[in-house]
Amino acid sequence: MKYNFDEIVDRSGTYDRKWNIEYLTQTYQINPHQKIYSAWIGDTDFKCPVEVVDVIKKRVETNIYGYNYVPAQFYQSIIKWHQERFKVNLQPSWIHLTYGTVGTLYYLIQEFSNPQDRILVQTPVYGPFGESIIDNNRILVCNNLLYRDNSYQIDFTDFENQIINNQVKIFIFCSPHNPGGIVWSKQDLKKMLTICQKHQVLVIADEVHRDLIINQEVTFTSCLAFPEHYSHLIVCTSPNKAFNFGGFKTSYVVIPDETLTTRFLNCMKVNRVTSPNTFGAIALMAAYDKGADYLAQLNAYLWNNFVIVKEFFQTELPFCQVMHSDASFFAWINFAETGLTAEELETLFLKKNIILSYGKDFVQNGEFFFRLNFGCSQVFLKELLLQIKAAFMEWEGKR
Repeated sequence: MKYNFDEIVDRSGTYDRKWNIEYLTQTYQINPHQKIYSAWIGDTDFKCPVEVVDVIKKRVETNIYGYNYVPAQFYQSIIKWHQERFKVNLQPSWIHLTYGTVGTLYYLIQEFSNPQDRILVQTPVYGPFGESIIDNNRILVCNNLLYRDNSYQIDFTDFENQIINNQVKIFIFCSPHNPGGIVWSKQDLKKMLTICQKHQVLVIADEVHRDLIINQEVTFTSCLAFPEHYSHLIVCTSPNKAFNFGGFKTSYVVIPDETLTTRFLNCMKVNRVTSPNTFGAIALMAAYDKGADYLAQLNAYLWNNFVIVKEFFQTELPFCQVMHSDASFFAWINFAETGLTAEELETLFLKKNIILSYGKDFVQNGEFFFRLNFGCSQVFLKELLLQIKAAFMEWEGKR
């Protein structure tokens, strides 16, 4: 079937953080009486596939929402998805239901490190990576990505030196990269995993954006494609980003190593993490079993949206450089040439009711960037871009 990603759904009356007027007004001090241009948090404005909606409706119609368990089909759906899309063969015993990737990071840090241990991330990166380290009384260590040729590259010399000099215990890795949309090469993955294994560093790989490979000329490689490194690897992922049901808080980890698995299960036990969300498991199964066509159409639509964003800035606002992206629904935009600080830019945009994310939200090394979520209808996206242009024109008029 043909999916309509052009449809605009009014979410202002829901409690979704992206669009709830009360929440946005309190958080950003915007004008609730004028149109809001919300393009910050990491969910899209697209309806879930009808196959997912149908199973949820059927479950709702029972009018009883009791305690659930994880059925065998949950594991089989995940195994089949990995075989078909990533050429990776999993065992059911490797797969463990969790309740959101961020919450899982907290559990993993608590189990596999001690207070004051050092944990490595590559910056700029998804902000909760840094928060999960600091909140758990661990020490944040950063390997700054190198901004080269309108993309990021890994400084492998610094990467290994940071591990050695800081006696790093855990490396939290973002693949594909958020906010940059980079799909790391198989060679880069192998090199990082080899360095970590050499120094006995546990790799926790966040692969939640891996289904959203919008550039069809690029191939994503999972860290699970390297069985020789399973002894120090945990992969966190979910269908939440691709199929837009993050509110179900249903994700999972893949842990091939038996020793790591035992420790993880004990951690979940002592924290009393038990039955799944009523709708999360059935949504995952429907998405993985029947959602491939939806995903193909979505990725094509998102690629067109990215091209719209990139060409608009090149033509209309050339002093802002849009970094090339191959994955997900974020544009990472360098505004250094404007001479504005991040605070000045945010103030400029908020006056126009434009809500974006900024470099300060991504740990460090992203000071002169802002992130724009283009996971929306093309009609709204073009309105948003024109509003951004209007904000800059107003700024230029006052200089």
